[in-house]
Amino acid sequence: KIQSLYEKKNKAIPSLKESQLEEEFIRPILRILGHIYTPHPSIHEMWEGIKEPDYAFYPSEEIKKEASIEKAIGIGEVKRYGRPLDRKLKGEDLFEVQNPSLQMSRYLWLSEVRWGILTDGRFWRLYERETSKRIDIFYEIDLERLLKKGDIEDFKYFYLFFHKEAFPQFLQKVYTESLYSTEKVGEELKENVYQALRILAEGFL
Repeated sequence: KIQSLYEKKNKAIPSLKESQLEEEFIRPILRILGHIYTPHPSIHEMWEGIKEPDYAFYPSEEIKKEASIEKAIGIGEVKRYGRPLDRKLKGEDLFEVQNPSLQMSRYLWLSEVRWGILTDGRFWRLYERETSKRIDIFYEIDLERLLKKGDIEDFKYFYLFFHKEAFPQFLQKVYTESLYSTEKVGEELKENVYQALRILAEGFL
């Protein structure tokens, strides 16, 4: 379904305005992935006022009706196709002056929602609240490349991480295991560095 949608829209996508990209490409993909969402939810913050990410994702229609950002399982933010996601742009309106990665991090911290999706239609990024403080930490899929390649095995990576049922159990499991793996690699590296220094010292002596 997503590949069929892309084939219909791919020539027009680069010229679409942000709102058009959302309506014609992003929202259909979110619906195909099973997401239940509210556009432009309000995040109230004492010092920064009201912030409005593009989407709040909910586990069910019933919880969505409560219209509470605290019940959201994820936050979504969309930028126009080709817009750099890691830096500010000069000479544009106020809605474009922020670094999108920093913007996502702020939304996650202000709302206390755990997961965030940032996309320009081509690149889809997944952010976790704690690690979003380092705005260069995210999981990214080049959806356009996957669709052009047409390999279902590669496409599974997009589906498994971005469909509704991944939030939050699957993502939490992967996140926990990645922390354990990182810690284990770090311990092994520490031991290897120690051994290397010992051998170098003995060689010097």
